[in-house]
Amino acid sequence: MQIPTESKGEPHRGFPDVFHADLTAAINEFEQQGFNREYVCTALLSTLSTAIGTSYNIHGLEHNRIEPAVLWAVLAGPSGTAKTALIKQVLAPVQAVNKQQIRDSLRRMEEWEQEQFQEKARQKGRKADSGADFTPPTPRPEKRKTIFKDFTFEALSKGMENNPKGILLHSDEVLGFLANLNKYNGGKGGDLEIMMGLWSGEGISVSRLSRPDVETESSNINILGGIQPGRLKKLINKDSIESGLAHRFIFALPDAKATYPYRGTPDLNALDRYSEIITNLMHEPPDLGTLRLNTEARERLFEWVCFNRDMINRFNEEGNQLAGACAKYESHLLRFALIIQVSDDYCNGIKPEHIQLQAIDAAISLFDHYIENQRRIYTLCNLEDGLQHLKTWHIQLLRYLPPITEVFERRDAIEMKNTLQISVTDRSVDEFLKDDAVFEHAAQGKYRKRVSA
Repeated sequence: MQIPTESKGEPHRGFPDVFHADLTAAINEFEQQGFNREYVCTALLSTLSTAIGTSYNIHGLEHNRIEPAVLWAVLAGPSGTAKTALIKQVLAPVQAVNKQQIRDSLRRMEEWEQEQFQEKARQKGRKADSGADFTPPTPRPEKRKTIFKDFTFEALSKGMENNPKGILLHSDEVLGFLANLNKYNGGKGGDLEIMMGLWSGEGISVSRLSRPDVETESSNINILGGIQPGRLKKLINKDSIESGLAHRFIFALPDAKATYPYRGTPDLNALDRYSEIITNLMHEPPDLGTLRLNTEARERLFEWVCFNRDMINRFNEEGNQLAGACAKYESHLLRFALIIQVSDDYCNGIKPEHIQLQAIDAAISLFDHYIENQRRIYTLCNLEDGLQHLKTWHIQLLRYLPPITEVFERRDAIEMKNTLQISVTDRSVDEFLKDDAVFEHAAQGKYRKRVSA
């Protein structure tokens, strides 16, 4: 049974060690500055996915299974846990490239306007003679940028057209994005379906009455934002689960605490190296290739997919809503493997050519971590379904007991209660284990969780 590690007297769930040493050095530095490690790593996955963009994608087991580098990541936590400050730090290299893109766009616009002014002066006499209107000799340059704070689908389509590498939708409050859906079509609907298609890399088509239509064949749109735990039900509910929207997000849900001011000396070498890696990836052109699995990676993935499909079948038989999450997270797993492989290769100065075994193993670890977070969020968002009676210590103990798929013994629960320093008696734990809404009695003295916290 895994015992939680200790940090400043508080138990926490460890994040898998999956990144290259150069990136891990930056993660350690961000953590030293007081940021929660799970927040850092989730924001890093989103940043890497944005930096890779359309440069690479991954070919799965099926002959037509191609997955893009697209992640929709949400950092869930209360106020004071420095989510916004952390995202700003991790995204700094992307933001630097974004600012340069905007400066270059403004420079091109100034040059274009000067060119039009000079051309108008040259044509002044001829225009007076002919009476013809002035026609610009070159089209108006479009603004190019990577980071969008607000959006319409028309803006996203133009953004992809002007920046085929990809786009990041970034907001301190991810629900702000969803509030925009159907805002510009009179609330008639349809935007949600378009949005979910963007997660798969589908194109955008916008019809306009007075101007030419805007259309892209494909897209690469990542999302990174935060959310307060009390607002999770607005994102994770029956409708979003049934539509599949809920399964398209990955959630960081650590036991984060308010942070203290950092008084140390930053490791500038680690931060500079991190910035170099992200910047180099950002500057790579689109469409460099589709990475296929090597033999070992393919065998490992096949073995895992079979296991996952068995789990999906079991969940469907039980009516467990995690069936949909496990199915959709197969796509997440491939995307995790792509991100890990490309970032490892770039850190090592190698051109990515194949997905290797260690990338699949890392992706499986990430799958396990985020699917467990999905279970916990389902519990948090469904407390009205017979679980509202749980006390704080119930939730805390439930969180650290083995996952739903594993059986544990009474002594394991008692040991965990003592490790977490929960001030209740062993008899109170015994009473909790009798709660049929929370635990399944697998055998004499053995239990399995029905829900997660």
